[in-house]
Amino acid sequence: MLEMSRRHWVRLRNLAAVVAGGATLGAAFAAGATWPIAVSGGWAVAAIVIGLAVWPRILRMDPRSGSALEYLLPRQTNVRRVFVDDSTTPVTFWVGSNHGASIVRLQPLDE
Repeated sequence: MLEMSRRHWVRLRNLAAVVAGGATLGAAFAAGATWPIAVSGGWAVAAIVIGLAVWPRILRMDPRSGSALEYLLPRQTNVRRVFVDDSTTPVTFWVGSNHGASIVRLQPLDE
């Protein structure tokens, strides 16, 4: 399989945002929207696509079933190092945010 560099993933994400924004723009025009409303909708969809692509997520995998549960972090976090505290019940997951000068604690509430 061809391995893609980070630069290629960024370009692919930007292409997806442009395509989604353009499709929204076209759909808005087809529905009879005026130019300012159609452009606003296109920009909003493009922003959502890029936001979902870059917002940090942590996956928790259940090895027995093979399923993964995705946790969205509470704020933009540059994940460099993590610490899993398995002495607590439920397990606590700590993430150091370099750019935010903070430590984020992630703990499942569903157990």
